[in-house]
Amino acid sequence: MSNGKLPREEFITAVARELGFERTGQRIHEEIDNAIRAAARRGIVETGSFGVAAARVGIDDWTRDELIDALCSVMRRGNNYERDEAIKLAATHLGFKRVGKKVDEAFRSAINGAIRRGLVAYKGNLIRREA
Repeated sequence: MSNGKLPREEFITAVARELGFERTGQRIHEEIDNAIRAAARRGIVETGSFGVAAARVGIDDWTRDELIDALCSVMRRGNNYERDEAIKLAATHLGFKRVGKKVDEAFRSAINGAIRRGLVAYKGNLIRREA
């Protein structure tokens, strides 16, 4: 592996092993390949002729607008969410394994920005997607 890039097939095999699979059959291969495409759409990884590489690693790699988009993406219209729950869902959506202090602060700021823009409404600790 150089510069964090792996050929796609090598990446798929490595992910399968990390998930505990001894072999990479067609179904496992397809599921991982679909997950790579989803991660690329979300900006988590980059794909190309070189293979697959991490696009963004830390919370600072995401703009506030992208964090707002992630929040809106995981919140269903009409449902209320506790702020901590919405943050955890959005962080997972962007590939974070846990919500540390920096991730929490960044998403709380994004929630406030979304409220100011009218994308999210709040009542106490509960928020809901408006637009």
